Amino acid sequence: EAGIAEVAADARFARNTVENLRDNGRCAVVISRAWGEHRSVQIKGRCLDVRGPVLDPERIGPRTEVLAAVLGTFGLPPVVADNFRKIRNDPHYLLKVQIDEIFDQTPGPGAGRSIR
Repeated sequence: EAGIAEVAADARFARNTVENLRDNGRCAVVISRAWGEHRSVQIKGRCLDVRGPVLDPERIGPRTEVLAAVLGTFGLPPVVADNFRKIRNDPHYLLKVQIDEIFDQTPGPGAGRSIR
């Protein structure tokens, strides 16, 4: 759906986040592409739904594998990528978010400007 995103949050680390979302529903997420152009955006919106924690390694695994593979290109010790691979088997909260605003967070002259 246009303007809707789903974010998976590892249940081991997201308890306070989920409590805050259930309290007021407002959220902000920063997404960075650390390879190539090193672009980052901040997405602000409303949490529409929280499911979980659920186990869904088939859905989460491919996404964590992409991140683990990229971490290997940064010269980090292999254990860092291995730790990201392991979270595929953790329970996750699935957050359905209505995207209201998007801001450029990439350092430089456009940082902070609204993209949407």
